Amino acid sequence: MKFAPPRIKFTIRVKILILFLVLSLAALAVTGYFAFSSINNVGDYAKNSSEVLGEGVANNSSVTLLFLGESYLVRTTADQANLTDALFQDTDSEIEILAAQTAELQRNPPVQSSLPTYPESNPPANSSSGAVLFFAPGATATPGSEEARTLTGLADNLKAVYNADTEMTGVYIATDSGMLLFYPGVGNFPTGFDPRTREWFFKAKGRSGPVWSEKPYFDAAFSSNLIMTCSEAVSSPDYGTWVIGSDVSTKTIDEDYIGQTLGNDGYAVLLNEKGDVISSPEQSPGEKKWDDQFIPVNAFSINNSGLSDVAENMTSGLSGTAKVSYNGTEIYVAYAPVRSMNWSLALSLPASQILGPVEIFTDTINTSTQGTENDIDTQTKLFGTVFSILFVVILLVVFLVSVVLSRVITRPVSTLKKGTAALSKGDLDFRVSIHSGDEFEDLAHSFNQMASALKDNIENLRKTTAEKERYAKELEIARSIQTSFLPENMPEIAGYDISAVMIPAMEVGGDFYDFIPAGEGKWAFIVADVSGKGVSAALFMAMSRTLLRASLEGTTNL
Repeated sequence: MKFAPPRIKFTIRVKILILFLVLSLAALAVTGYFAFSSINNVGDYAKNSSEVLGEGVANNSSVTLLFLGESYLVRTTADQANLTDALFQDTDSEIEILAAQTAELQRNPPVQSSLPTYPESNPPANSSSGAVLFFAPGATATPGSEEARTLTGLADNLKAVYNADTEMTGVYIATDSGMLLFYPGVGNFPTGFDPRTREWFFKAKGRSGPVWSEKPYFDAAFSSNLIMTCSEAVSSPDYGTWVIGSDVSTKTIDEDYIGQTLGNDGYAVLLNEKGDVISSPEQSPGEKKWDDQFIPVNAFSINNSGLSDVAENMTSGLSGTAKVSYNGTEIYVAYAPVRSMNWSLALSLPASQILGPVEIFTDTINTSTQGTENDIDTQTKLFGTVFSILFVVILLVVFLVSVVLSRVITRPVSTLKKGTAALSKGDLDFRVSIHSGDEFEDLAHSFNQMASALKDNIENLRKTTAEKERYAKELEIARSIQTSFLPENMPEIAGYDISAVMIPAMEVGGDFYDFIPAGEGKWAFIVADVSGKGVSAALFMAMSRTLLRASLEGTTNL
């Protein structure tokens, strides 16, 4: 014998609650899925966009910063080359002016200078307070000669030129006769010094206009200096050739003029047309004497192809930049010509100094991008958390609303259920009261009408049933009476078997039969059929039977 599993039953309220919850959960699940997907997609897109944007900004900015760094180095080099050119041109101009003044003084009577002139053996205590007149070994001029007086008349001019150009270490005039007028007045000229044997002197005599020494040499007046000299010859019939000279220290060129531009990390090099280093931070006179020959470093002698290429471009008078490796360090070099001297200036910086801002900026962009990505992750997680909380809150609200709605919706059903239960118990006076303004209210009204009609129908049925029972009773009585009218026994007539039965169409009817004795052994046999049925026919039958019996009993005339 198989037993069917028990069927789980749910009330309408539970079904409605389950329906609301299922629909709400489905809607929230779909919404949550798309919301979380959208949030994650937006977050991923924002992070990717931020990363791409950061990389783009970093790359573009790196290129821009590198370009600006190189451009700065190029501009600075060009500016310094122009300034260096201006330095030498200014010196040229000053020497030319002094040469013109010297030529003019040679043609005019001697003048007395306001600046005193001291012998080299007894220089002034303050070198700026006077000039010094030096006589070289084998000099043909004497201190009191006219040429000496004419030469010392230029002391004020030497001082004026020296004060006008702070880059000079000294300004002087040397003569074929062996004299040297020098300002500022110093007396430490070495033994055996003869200006007529110096390059600046005999080189200027063979040319017109200012002439610069080709490379640095040791200063006789200030033995610790390496100097470059600008000189120009002035000739006269009376005194022969005088050569005006002005010294510029390579240390001054490098430290006080060129090198200050780039700071401690910069490196400035000044090359002549042969590639000799005129000035550089590493250049030093060392322990050399004034009459020793200084051999400068030649850029082409450095075993570095990159620097050799740069030197080739510099000595060719070109401008440009290059990135080379020197002693294991990457450096950027920019170079530009010093045109008036046919020289070239190069400024260099470590690549790290140019790329340093690029790397710092790139790191800043990367850090900012990472921070943005972290913020996006944080905001995405926060939004997800808030959405999850809202999801739970909405779910609870939906549950509560579902419970309330299920109660509101099923309350009329419960009321109707109570009404049907009351009707089933026979309480036909029970009425339901629902005012929901919807079909339930109409149903309650119909229910109340049904209860009222049912009560009326039952009352009518009760009355009808009672009437029918009374009528049936009366008919039963009438039937009994009608049956009593019929003969109880059949007459016995010889030769005949008589049997009769009457079955009325209704409880009572108008048909009957009878046997009436007519005397002398005779019988009257009556079969009658009254038109109609029912009680009226039965009454007519009873009356007719009575009349017939009264008419026929005892009659023999049949």
